[in-house]
Amino acid sequence: MEEVKILIVEDESIESMDIKSTLESFGYIVPYVASSGHEAVEKALKILPDLILMDIALKGDIDGIEVANNIKDLNIPIIYLTANSEDSTIERAKLTEPAGYIIKPYDPTELKYAIELALYKNKMENKLKKSEREYRNLYNSMNEGLAVHKLIYNQEKVPVDYKILNINPAFEKVLGIKKEEIIGKKATVVYKTEKAPYLDIYARVAETGTPTKFETYFEPMDKYFTISVFSPSPGVFATVFEDITIEKRVIEELESVQERLNLGMDIASLAYWEYDVENDAFTFNDQFYKLCSTSSQKEGGYQMSSQEYIDRFIPPEEAVLVEEEIVKAIETDDPQYSSTIQQTILRADGEKRIMLVRYLVVKDENGQTIQIKGVHQDITGLKEAEKNLAMSESKYRALFENSGIPLLKFNDDGLILMVNSEWERMSGYSQEEVIGKMKWIDFVHPDYQKMMLKYHQQRLIESDSVPTKYESVFINKDGTTLNMYVTISPLPGTKKWLASVLDITDLKHAQKSLERNALRFRALAEYAIDGIITTDADGNILYFNKTLLEMFDYNEGELEGAKITTLMPERYRDKLYDTLNTFRITGEHRLVGRTIETFGLKKGGDEFPFEMSLTKWEFEEEVYFTSIIRDISERKEAENALKISEEKYKALFDNASDGIFLMENGRFVECNKKALEIFSATRDQIIGLTPVDFSPDKQPDGQKSEEKAMELINQTLQGNPQYFEWTHLQPTGKSFYAEISLNRLEIKGKYLIQAIVRDVTERKEAEEKLKESREQINAIFNTVMSGLVLFDHKGDIKFVNKHMTTLFGYEPSELTKMNYLDLISPEEKDIARRSWQKFIKGDIEVNFERLYQRDGSNFWGHLSAKRIVNEDGSSKGVIASITDISELKKAKDDLINSLNEKEVLLREIHHRVNNNMQIIYSLLNLESKEADDDEQAIKILKRSQNRVKSMAMIHEKLYQSKDLTRINISDYIHRLVTDLYYSYSMSTKQVNLVIDVDDLKLNIETAVPCGLIISELVSNSLQYAFPNGRKGEMNISLKAGPEFNELIINDDGIGFPEKIDLENAETLGLQLVNNLVKQLDGEITLDKSNKGTSFKIRFKELEYKERFNSCLS
Repeated sequence: MEEVKILIVEDESIESMDIKSTLESFGYIVPYVASSGHEAVEKALKILPDLILMDIALKGDIDGIEVANNIKDLNIPIIYLTANSEDSTIERAKLTEPAGYIIKPYDPTELKYAIELALYKNKMENKLKKSEREYRNLYNSMNEGLAVHKLIYNQEKVPVDYKILNINPAFEKVLGIKKEEIIGKKATVVYKTEKAPYLDIYARVAETGTPTKFETYFEPMDKYFTISVFSPSPGVFATVFEDITIEKRVIEELESVQERLNLGMDIASLAYWEYDVENDAFTFNDQFYKLCSTSSQKEGGYQMSSQEYIDRFIPPEEAVLVEEEIVKAIETDDPQYSSTIQQTILRADGEKRIMLVRYLVVKDENGQTIQIKGVHQDITGLKEAEKNLAMSESKYRALFENSGIPLLKFNDDGLILMVNSEWERMSGYSQEEVIGKMKWIDFVHPDYQKMMLKYHQQRLIESDSVPTKYESVFINKDGTTLNMYVTISPLPGTKKWLASVLDITDLKHAQKSLERNALRFRALAEYAIDGIITTDADGNILYFNKTLLEMFDYNEGELEGAKITTLMPERYRDKLYDTLNTFRITGEHRLVGRTIETFGLKKGGDEFPFEMSLTKWEFEEEVYFTSIIRDISERKEAENALKISEEKYKALFDNASDGIFLMENGRFVECNKKALEIFSATRDQIIGLTPVDFSPDKQPDGQKSEEKAMELINQTLQGNPQYFEWTHLQPTGKSFYAEISLNRLEIKGKYLIQAIVRDVTERKEAEEKLKESREQINAIFNTVMSGLVLFDHKGDIKFVNKHMTTLFGYEPSELTKMNYLDLISPEEKDIARRSWQKFIKGDIEVNFERLYQRDGSNFWGHLSAKRIVNEDGSSKGVIASITDISELKKAKDDLINSLNEKEVLLREIHHRVNNNMQIIYSLLNLESKEADDDEQAIKILKRSQNRVKSMAMIHEKLYQSKDLTRINISDYIHRLVTDLYYSYSMSTKQVNLVIDVDDLKLNIETAVPCGLIISELVSNSLQYAFPNGRKGEMNISLKAGPEFNELIINDDGIGFPEKIDLENAETLGLQLVNNLVKQLDGEITLDKSNKGTSFKIRFKELEYKERFNSCLS
């Protein structure tokens, strides 16, 4: 068990000893027991316990609740242990967000469960807070732009647009849009397009829940994006934007460069190939196959082994030469190794062609040759040209000039003898500036001149000793540096050399960009918010990102080489193996291309729900599976909460006291039961119609119902709630008055109107009757013995009766020139002014008591006021009655003071008795721990504890009750019996408990003996009726009769021995029961005829004995 420190805060020393002993018996550590609030704060800061068990009522000037407020930032769970459970205290305690409450006297098992639950809850909350912080940091720091949107539908429920709900910082950066400029706006407005971009794709994802991913060119921003789309909830979708504009531009440029390169090589009759040493694989380009009069389709692809290459294209007499060249290139130690040989190629059509073949090597970090690169140049024609040199000079010059590749000819000294127009274009120099005046090394970047001079010097000695093809950097006339692929070839029979160069600058830039993007793609996968995992066809894990490790609580080494079933609950594993076996046989995998919800298994054994999408892909004829996994634990909790919320709303809708309608496009689409009742109509008579269909042609103000209704509905749809009165017609033609409120609701992307209708016909009729009786009221106005006064809405006096002169000493003509504030005591005028304003609005009732007379004296008066309202509901004035209550006020104050003193004293008595009972309970608990193995003594002490607890509960209930002399016996019995089950470690699964008690209140004279009787009989049953785990049932019934109350306690246990005589019982428990029944003036019978035991007790409620008159009066 993990070490747990618990700080006890309790000012009753005996109780604290008992609690400490109990906690230590559970294995907890109690480092300190504090007895005051100040001490508790000090020790909590010093010890930093895992939990605090604290009484609310403490010695000193701060109680337990204030202690909790002072240490709230420590995030330590607090359980209140208290005998005071009144509502006001609990409400104060709630504000400190405690982990639980334990009411004294406490049950040890209940205490243990409360502590374990509080510790677990605190641990989970801390994990949740950490997870939320990490998720928010990831959301704000991810490189991809993330946006959440909601579909907008038209009246036909067809998606027509979508609204942007939220975006992350990367979205602002990727799309160059500020968050405040787009949140809450439509896509057509933000992107200034006639149709919302990609609406069809987004709608399909939002409505089906199937995610997708696509590349696109976004014309409004002239950018390329990769967009991943998924739907967190129906009608809502999220998009992850990745800007791939640079990559696309590079690829386009690379394709263009490659096209020019292929063209140059085609013109120069150059064929390029690569040889992978480790895999013994040649890779050829299309130009090679063209030279060999064949194609990749005919040869089965672009790759073949070295033996296949020799057998297919090399004449037998030259096979050894080729093999030796390959071996030399593999075994050489020179990283700059290159060689050029002349060999014959046997074409597919049978023709032999002479080739000049150049070999270059690529080494790894260990100096081993891993790749050979080569170029075949068909020199068959060159050979023929050598024979006919004089005849072919013009052809040579034409080829030289129109090769499409920069070419130059130089002598052994490097002096340029000839350049073509492509060289002029590339270098920026004209032929006149170059030929015979510059050496070709003058174009080479200084960093490469030393290497190239060395090559040239060695080439003059032994042409095969240096590479004929290599990369270098040239500088053109304007100073621009160019990456070049250089080929140096000797012109046979001369001391001259031909150099051809290819500008590979763009290719180099593209290569670097691709390398950066590869690193970026790797980083994106590693820090994606979803888990990513790749397996082979046998379920072996090949790759996983950091998110997946965190999701399943593994470290990297633990999953390398593991099976995918490691992450699955055992019940799913066989099904996975069946799926993989089916895939091997049929090639079909049931999960590929689908998004499913299932459960994962964490390292610690905990399961959690996640959403997974599975993709199959192939590489080099091997099949792999990649899964995107998202933890949906929080979403599932939110869905459950939403379901509960919807059920609550439906219950409220169906059971509201007002009629409720939902309207769409001005017509009723839903209504509750009260609405049907108000309109005396069926649902079919209402749904589909408009409010005007249930209205007269004109309203009482003379305005046409249709025009007025349209105005109110339009105002509501613009977001302005409407409140008004309306005259409606029932289907029978009967009219009624209604108060109506209209509010706009947004449901599934559509605006609806909620109308709440209240029938005020009776009120309207009452107003008419009030109008008719005004003359009668005026007649009796001056006959009452109270002052009557009529105010306007400003508080100015408009009319008074004669008794007002008697009360205030002013004549009626003087009073009608005064304001209500002139009648209020000066010290209460500010309060009166604020109260009047609220009263006029109808917020509160007004009652001014200290009134001011003409002679400057005050008197106590009761002012009862009623607002007079106009037909539109605005305040027209106030009518008030003022009565002199000075004598009544004095008598009332005296009586209230007396009653308050008695109530406080009685509550304190019950509280003290309850606390003393807890001390007795704790002493008995300590004694039981000293009894060691004396089972009989422990049983006696336990039963004594239960008796004490049953009496303590009575005083606790009286303390909580508004009536300090009576308690609700049903609540009391439920808690008493539940505590007895805890006390005897009895489960309701073993002994089923059935309690059937009337809503009955008993006084303390009756409740105490009744509670002790129940405690004794239930304890006896739990202790003896169900031995050795025997199962059964216990029934407790208390019914109120016209003359007697009837208590029945029965069980179906092993029953009482036949020799037991209830009236002459020898056991203390039954003797107590008999005496307590007599105390209740009742009678008890024992029925053993059926299975088990049944006690029936009939009693009357005893008369309450006045005990406190002498001390409280």
